[in-house]
Amino acid sequence: MLLLGLASVVASLSAPAPGFSPGTGARFPSAAGPAASPATPAHASLGSALGAVSPRVTTADWINLTVPGAATPPPAAFGSNLAYDPLGQEYVYFGGGSFSSVLGNQTWVFAHGLWQNETNFHDAPPARTQGAMDFDANAGAVLLFGGQGTSGYLSDTWSWSAGVWTNLSAFSAAVPTARATASLAFDGANDTNATILFGGFSATGVLNDTWIWQPGSGWTQLAPTASPSAREFSAMGYDASLAALVLFGGRAACTSGVCDSAETWEWYSGTWWKILGPSSPSGRYGAFFSGDPAAGEMLLFGGYNATNTSYLADSWSFAGSAWAKLSPADHPSARFIPTGAPETGGSAPLLFSGTAHFGTDLGSLDTWTYEVAPAVTVTAPGSEVGAPAAVTVSLTGGTPPYSVSLKFGDGANGSAQTDTGAATLHHTYPDAGTYALSALVTDALGARTIGTSSITVTNGPVARISVAPMGTDVGKPLQFTEVTVASGTVPDQYSWNWADGTSSTGSSVSHSYGVAGTFRVQLNISDSAGSWSTSSLVVQVATDPAVQIASNPSQAVSGTPEILSAAVAGGTAPFTYSWSLGDGTWSTNPAPAHSFASSGTYTVYTVQVWVNDSAGTGAHAISSLTVAKGTPGSGGTGSGSSSSPPIPLWFWAGLGALAVVAIAGVVLLRRSPKRAAP
Repeated sequence: MLLLGLASVVASLSAPAPGFSPGTGARFPSAAGPAASPATPAHASLGSALGAVSPRVTTADWINLTVPGAATPPPAAFGSNLAYDPLGQEYVYFGGGSFSSVLGNQTWVFAHGLWQNETNFHDAPPARTQGAMDFDANAGAVLLFGGQGTSGYLSDTWSWSAGVWTNLSAFSAAVPTARATASLAFDGANDTNATILFGGFSATGVLNDTWIWQPGSGWTQLAPTASPSAREFSAMGYDASLAALVLFGGRAACTSGVCDSAETWEWYSGTWWKILGPSSPSGRYGAFFSGDPAAGEMLLFGGYNATNTSYLADSWSFAGSAWAKLSPADHPSARFIPTGAPETGGSAPLLFSGTAHFGTDLGSLDTWTYEVAPAVTVTAPGSEVGAPAAVTVSLTGGTPPYSVSLKFGDGANGSAQTDTGAATLHHTYPDAGTYALSALVTDALGARTIGTSSITVTNGPVARISVAPMGTDVGKPLQFTEVTVASGTVPDQYSWNWADGTSSTGSSVSHSYGVAGTFRVQLNISDSAGSWSTSSLVVQVATDPAVQIASNPSQAVSGTPEILSAAVAGGTAPFTYSWSLGDGTWSTNPAPAHSFASSGTYTVYTVQVWVNDSAGTGAHAISSLTVAKGTPGSGGTGSGSSSSPPIPLWFWAGLGALAVVAIAGVVLLRRSPKRAAP
C-alpha cells in the first residue's frame, strides 16, 4: 500500500497520457487561479540588474561523485531530506520511505566524497518521508519539520547538532498544521534572519500558509499581503547574492485538476513578490533547487512535468531576477525528487538519488555536485640529497577545504589539508635521482583530480662528526670537528646541538658539560644550495672518579698473598693505578697481590691507591690493613710489588712545593737582624 499522502502523486506520475488524472480529486479542491501579484517592491533584485558577481575561474559542470568501491551510500528511499551543516562542514541526510510504506529514520553525513552512517536510534526523530529540512544559522543546527510518518502527517520540530537529534516541539506555543512536501529554508537577509516554512500537503489538502521559526520563540504564523497559490513540492532556497528566499514551481491545485507551476516568487520584507521575467523553466514539481555561492546564484535541476508526463534533466540558474538555461557537458539522468540542500553556505550544490520510475523504482544511488572541476598543478625545483625538497601543489576550481595526497616517487607519501589554492609539502630524499611526483586532490564534495610532475635530486654534502675523546668528565672539554664527505656545495653553515640546552656554530668546536649523563650531539650543516645534512653521535660525561680499597681475603695473614682492589666510581675509562702498599713497595696493577710480613701478632699497614682517568682527573684512597702473624716460612713478595715504585705526579708536585717553602724559610732566617743585647 502506498503512503496516503502521495497517492495522487503516484497517479499523476504514472498516467499514460499527458495531463493530470484526478484520481484523488479531494486532495486538490477547486480553487481560483494564483493570487494576484502585489506591486513590485523597489529593490535592486526586481527593479534593476544586480551588480556583477565574481565569475568562476572556468565553467562549472555537473560532476559525478559516485566512486566505484567507495563507502556504501544511504539506502534507496524517496522523500529524504538533505541540509548542509557549515559547522561540521558536512551534508546531513535524514529519513525517506519505500513504496511499500516502510519509512526510515536513518541519519547519514557526507563529506569529502564519503557517506557515513551516523544513525543513533535512541535519539533519532520518528521515521518519515517528505519532511522539510535546512540549517538554521541562529540555532547553529540543522532544523527538521514535519513529513509523513507511519500514522499520518507530522508537525514535530527537531534539531541536529554535533551528532545529536533534539526534539524542539515543546518549545513552541504555536505549531504549523501537520504536513508533508512543504518547502523550508533559512533566510539570512537582515529583514528576516530566520527559517521560513511554506505550503505543503496536509490532511485537509494543499496549503499556502507561511511560518517563521526562531530559536527563542519557536513557530509563528505570518500574514503576508500576498502569497503564492497553494502548492507542494515547490523548490525553495536562499539566494545569497539577492539576499532573499526564492521559490519556484510546485504542484498546485487549479480549476483543471493539477497545475505544474512555473512561477517564481521571492520572500522580501515580510511578504511574497512574484517575479515576472522574460524566460523561465517549464512548469514542474519535485525539482532539485540549491544555492550556489561560488556563482552567486541558485541552481535548478530536473523534476516532473505532469502536463507532459515527463521526468526532466535540464539545468537552470537564477540570479537576481532572471533565469538562464545552462548547457553542462554532463548532468544527472532525468529524475524526480532528488535530495538537495536549500542553501549550501561555503560549499557547493549536492544532489543525491531521485527516481525516473516513481511508484516502481526508488531510483539510483548516485551523488553529484555542480562546480568547477578542481585542477591541480605540481611544481618542484631541483633539490639535493639531505635537503628538504619543497613540492607545491597549486589548486583551482573545486570547493575548499581540499585534501592533498602526494606521492614523492621514492615510496614515501605526504598529505595536507588546505583552505587556499596551494599547499607545499616537504620531503628529504635519501638518494640522488629523478623521481615522479603524483598529487591526488579531493575537494570538500569529493571531486577528485590528479596532477603529475617530477623532481631531480643531486648529491649534497654529508656531515660526519669527529670527537676526541669519546667521553670525558664533568667540566672537561671535548673537541668536536665536522668532517664533510666531498659532494655537493661546500657547507657554509654549521649548527651544533649539544643536547644540554645549548648550541654552537663553527666547523670545529670545543664543548664541556656541567652535569654527568649520556648526550646525543647533533650537527646540522647546510650549503648555499639549501641542502642540509645531519649527523649525530653519543658521548658519555662522567662525574669525577672516586675510589675505595678492598682486600681479599678479609683477614690478611703474613706470608699469604693478599689481593687488593680499587673500586672506582665515576670517571672516564681507561684508568691508571699507583699503589703504595705501606711496607715500602709499590704497584701499578689494578688489583695487586702482595704478601705482607708481621713482626708481632698483628701488624698494621697503611695502604694507599692513586687513580687517574683518561680525562686527567685523579682520586685517592687510604686504608689500614691489619696483617696477622702467619706460619713461619710462608712469607714472600706478591705480584706487582716494586723496590722502585712509580711515584704519582701529585707527589712530586707536593714535594716541590715543600722544598720551596723550606728554602724561603732559610732565606728569611739569614736576613733577620740580630736583636740588641739587653
